[in-house]
Amino acid sequence: MNPNAQVNQYAAGYSVAGVIAIILNTLLTWAKESYPPLLATMKSLAHHWVVHGVIIALVFLILGHILSKQSFARRMNGGTLAVYLCVATVLAGVGLVGFFLMV
Repeated sequence: MNPNAQVNQYAAGYSVAGVIAIILNTLLTWAKESYPPLLATMKSLAHHWVVHGVIIALVFLILGHILSKQSFARRMNGGTLAVYLCVATVLAGVGLVGFFLMV
């Protein structure tokens, strides 16, 4: 399989949405653990991790749909998308570990 081959526009759109959702997941975790009113609001709706998951899933699905329609999605290649996803995952993981080690 050629990593430089163009991918389907939906694969590209949802991959970029995945990168955004991964980073947003880290930012939302930092925010709710650092700002008690946000955590309290999320807990008032349901368990805060359920609310967190629903937010991230909705962002992924809505952005994936929107980004799949954009012109850049027709020009992306698989190798680039894989690198974006790997970098976002590593940065988010380091960000979460570092945050919880400092808190």
